[in-house]
Order: sequence, then structure tokens, then C-alpha cells
Amino acid sequence: MEWIKILIVFILVYAILTFGYLMYRYSFSVVHSTIELGRYVKRKKRSNLSPQISIIIPCYNEESQDLEKCIVSACDNTYPNKEIIVIDDGSKNKESWETIERLQKKYHFRAIKFKENKGKRWGMYVGFKKATSDFVVTMDSDSVISSGHSLMELIAPFEDKSVGAVSGNIQVLNKDKTLMTKIQWARYWLAFHIEKASQSPYHGVTCCSGPFSAYGKEYLMKYLNRWINQEFLGQKCTYGDDRGLTTLMLDHGYKVKFSKYALCLTNVPETFRKFTIQQIRWKKSFIRENYYLLKFLHRLNPFMKVEFVWFWTIFLMGFVAKLLAFGMLITGNYGLMSFAIMIVFVAMLHYIYAFVRNPGRMGYYGILYGFLNEFWVMWLFWYSAFTLKETAWGTR
Repeated sequence: MEWIKILIVFILVYAILTFGYLMYRYSFSVVHSTIELGRYVKRKKRSNLSPQISIIIPCYNEESQDLEKCIVSACDNTYPNKEIIVIDDGSKNKESWETIERLQKKYHFRAIKFKENKGKRWGMYVGFKKATSDFVVTMDSDSVISSGHSLMELIAPFEDKSVGAVSGNIQVLNKDKTLMTKIQWARYWLAFHIEKASQSPYHGVTCCSGPFSAYGKEYLMKYLNRWINQEFLGQKCTYGDDRGLTTLMLDHGYKVKFSKYALCLTNVPETFRKFTIQQIRWKKSFIRENYYLLKFLHRLNPFMKVEFVWFWTIFLMGFVAKLLAFGMLITGNYGLMSFAIMIVFVAMLHYIYAFVRNPGRMGYYGILYGFLNEFWVMWLFWYSAFTLKETAWGTR
């Protein structure tokens, strides 16, 4: 039948494009790892790579133990030239501010308390304005910097004056808590060691993640008012602060890099519900910032253009392919089941690769996340797209 021939061709094209895209990204991630290792060895021999930095930590109703670990990791490390600014965004629980006041007696850092909750973006904005250093580092209040050397590695790419922002390597702190945290542990490894690593060689990282990233303040301050007043579909933007800042850097021609050895650990959602809320928020900012990225795509380097078009092609083809697979199952057309299996296999290639690279526990959890992604996470894209005007934080 003619439609079966069309189906076969569609699936083959989808499989070839997906495999080619993954090889494209894996190749660049290998290039990045090779270059980073060489630079890392050279930097280890140097002791003068420590310009003054400002670390901004906004918090709201954070668990006392998590907030303490975060602040201590920022204050009590070997990086010599730093100021720390902690902003309490009008926390309703007394423990957050009490923790900050208690730690202030031991460590030297600046603390600011809002009378009412104004949102994380406003907290970051105030921190940026108060910062006195040439470089500002963002941290989430449930994250922990691995070491002072991680800070050095995060700042090192700014030796290239055309670099505007750098994303650190963020992995999972609470990975052994629940099954949800374990599978996210595997996902974070892929997101940073493959996805961000593959974008870094052509200076096109599209999201400097909030838990640990750095910005050149001179460049940042030029566009800070545009960021704090950002609107989308007539609504004030309240989520995707990190993606918004990254898009601004790319829009104005600055390079955005990933630093593999700038390690930070962060807590991830421990329940399915909180994970889902987080994913919806992330997908909304992903859609919004890709829309803005499309507007100036013609000004970006060729590799970023290729990746953008290639990604969206297989992303949308993947939805069609999965709908076809579900259609086969619903209609009972089991003669075409091999095609449905092939569609799922192609979609899982990314996570199968993670299993090969990490054959232990992480590899198994990566496969589990792959199934979760195919049968739940990716479908949240459409819910997010149809609820873009809803700007509630969700977990705050």
C-alpha cells in the first residue's frame, strides 16, 4: 500500500536525521573534552587566575540545611577574591533569615532581606546591581560549589574578552534520595557532558544554568533593564531567568561557553509532581527563548544555525513518528509493530549512548529516564506551549 511506503520513508529519514544529529553533537562534545583537558592541565600550574568575583545567592523559603550548605560552600573555599551577596526574597519561614544571620557571624558576606516576595528574577537583579566585581556568579540556594578551583574554572574562559557568559557543570547533589532523583542524575550527566559540551566549541551554549554560571558584569549591565522588564505575550516574565540572560548575551554577539571542570552540585525534585512542575516551567522558557533566538539566528555562526534547524526538524518529526506508533497500537495493526519499535529505539539512542558511556548504575537510570522522556516529559511541551501565558512559578 502507498501509505506504508510513505511511512517507511518517513521513519527512515527520521532515523537518519536523528542518528546524524547525535553524531554531530557527540563529535563536538569530544572536541570540547579534549580542548578542556589540555587547558585544565595548564591552568592547574597557574596560581594567578583569580580575579575579583561577586557571588549572588537569591533564596526563598529554603530549607535551613540546604541554605547553610550553599552559603558555606560559597564562603569557605580556596578562591581568594570574592564577595558574596545573599538575598532573602521575603521568605515566610523564619528559618531562612535566621540561618543567614547566624552564618554572618562566622563568614563575611552581605545579606539583603526583602519585606515581601518579589520573585527570583528581582532578587538576582538587585544582586547584580549591588555587585562590585567585574564578574558575577549566580547560584541557587540549594546548590553547593565543589571547590574554590571550580570557581577558577568557571571564570577562566573570560580570559577571552569576547566571552559574555559561562555555564558551570551542574550535577545532582541528592541523587540517592528517590528514584526520581536517581534518573535525573543520569539526565544531568547527559545535559552537561554531551549537550552543553557539544555547544561550547562554537561558543553557542543556549542556557547558562542558574545553579552555577558566570557573566561579565560590563556586558551584563548594558542589558540588565531589558532583562528585568522582559515580557512575552503581554505577560511579565517570571521564569527562565537563566535562559533569558543567555539569550541576551548571544543576541549581542558575545560568546557563551561551558566549563567542564567548574563543578557544582544541586538538589533536584524528589517527587514526580515537583519534577513535572519544573519541566513545564523549563519548557515554557525553552519555547520563549527559542522564539527570540530565531529572530537573530541569521547573525549567529554557521554551527549554531545548523544545530537549531536540525534540532527542530527531528524534534517535530519525532512527535509525528510517535503519534504514528501509537496509532498502530490503537488500531491493532501489529504487522507494523517493527516500525513502532524502531521509532522508540531511535528516540532512545541518546540514552542508550549514556548507558554505553556509564554502564553502571547511572547507565540503567539513564535508560529509565529515556522512557520517562518519551512517554511523559516530551509531551509536556505541548501543555507548556498552550499555557505560556500562565506565569506562576509553580513551586514557590
